[in-house]
Amino acid sequence: MKIFQHITILMVLVLVFSGCESQQKKNQQEIIRLPDLMPKGGPQYTGKMIAGLSIIFFEVDADKFSNIQVLLKGGSQLQTGIDYSENELSFGNGDVSNWPEIESRLTDANVTIAKRVTLFMNEGINEQVEVVAFPQGTSVNYKTGNEAAAAMGLPAGNLVFDFSVKSLIGLKQVCQLNINPIYKTLRKKVDDKKLPAWQYDFESVNLNSQIRPGQFVYIAPEIQSDKEKIQTLPSLGKIFFTNSQKENRIKFCIIVCGLIKD
Repeated sequence: MKIFQHITILMVLVLVFSGCESQQKKNQQEIIRLPDLMPKGGPQYTGKMIAGLSIIFFEVDADKFSNIQVLLKGGSQLQTGIDYSENELSFGNGDVSNWPEIESRLTDANVTIAKRVTLFMNEGINEQVEVVAFPQGTSVNYKTGNEAAAAMGLPAGNLVFDFSVKSLIGLKQVCQLNINPIYKTLRKKVDDKKLPAWQYDFESVNLNSQIRPGQFVYIAPEIQSDKEKIQTLPSLGKIFFTNSQKENRIKFCIIVCGLIKD
């Protein structure tokens, strides 16, 4: 009888703790709401236009990214006249009306926030945010503005997004957002001589978009598995958003505009 009671108690404990563990896993899923992504705090007004931006880098399992990619592209109305897919990159935009479905998809895919930066930007002042560092250098297959292919070997350095904003004459609560991908090398010493750093602007994938508070712009890799097999060097999209140490994970970036003071 006592043995039966012990077994019964043990089974109850297992069920209780299993339920707790299941609830804990559910609670650990990160629900990514648009208001939570808005830039926190507030800038000192300087008399010039100020834009408050949140730059968020998300990370997700590679096999779950395609569903997110389709959803992001489906809500985009951004027309730039540039074919970013040549460099396996995808740009687009959206607003609060697109977000509920995106939020649900991000939560289901167990997306995590890898990095978040808040910027309060003055017109005429550029800000740079590091995307990925290459302490040993890297190589890339880059399609230039005239659609020529350039195989590039890059020394140790960092890939950054260079941000700038510009007011629009006659318009309020809207600004021009410019995002320029740049590779910046590191200063190095050779034979007791310091060699200066330099930078390379990937001009053919610069992004220019009008943005208002409550709107967002996304930057993501354009997954093209068939094309990837042909290339001998990785594309811009791959070196921007995949990690050689975590090849099964993909990053993408969403830039949210929280305020404009004009």
